Amino acid sequence: MKVPKLSAFFITHGIRRFVPAFTLAEVLITLGIIGVVAAMSIPVLLSNINGIKFRAKYKKTLATANHAIRLNEEQYDFNFANAINCVDEAKDSPKSINSVCAIFNGTLAARSVANYRQLKTDSGEVYWQALFNKGVPSDSLLKDQHVELYYYGMPDGTFIAFHAPNKGRNDDNSCHLEDGKTLKDAMPDTRFQKYCIGFIDVNGPSGPNREVRCSDGKSHSIDIDADCTVPNAGAYLSDVYPVAFFD
Repeated sequence: MKVPKLSAFFITHGIRRFVPAFTLAEVLITLGIIGVVAAMSIPVLLSNINGIKFRAKYKKTLATANHAIRLNEEQYDFNFANAINCVDEAKDSPKSINSVCAIFNGTLAARSVANYRQLKTDSGEVYWQALFNKGVPSDSLLKDQHVELYYYGMPDGTFIAFHAPNKGRNDDNSCHLEDGKTLKDAMPDTRFQKYCIGFIDVNGPSGPNREVRCSDGKSHSIDIDADCTVPNAGAYLSDVYPVAFFD
């Protein structure tokens, strides 16, 4: 007796029994649904992973920078309040000059300071142009101030960006807070915003090279003392975190 070739049946002791199975159409529909769900969930998952990574690197870099500044003040008795403009960003040393570049060169074991002409993105575009040409929001702390912008590279690829202070060009200590004054008091001063606002880019020259945004509608340039909540969402999360340098 010739056994029939039926994929949904098998022979046991001469008895044909039915085996439940999916049709080709059902399999394709299931795969399609899985693909749609994956396409919707993977970007959210990657955003959450990047959020954790970006925040961790930002906090680490900020703590390292604060430690370096305090250490420099203890050893060489100057900080951002009385630092002068950088003379040679790669060679300034706190042993010989009280410049902002010297603060980082003397206390951080990382790459030396480079100015804005030397840093480029992965695509070859000049970094500061890639950052500012995207059109920053009106309340952004990151503005093209048309002054020297310096970058200090960290071993993990993060860098700290800061402007040269006005000290040395005139008698203005633009990164100093007067007694009893807060950072919020200093923000309306255009000179403070110009020389004392920098940023930390936790992703280096790689993208997205965009400022983080608060989810509560707070203005970065006005509500400087307010808490800023940055959720794991593309509209808010990014790799550039504004910071203020003072005293």
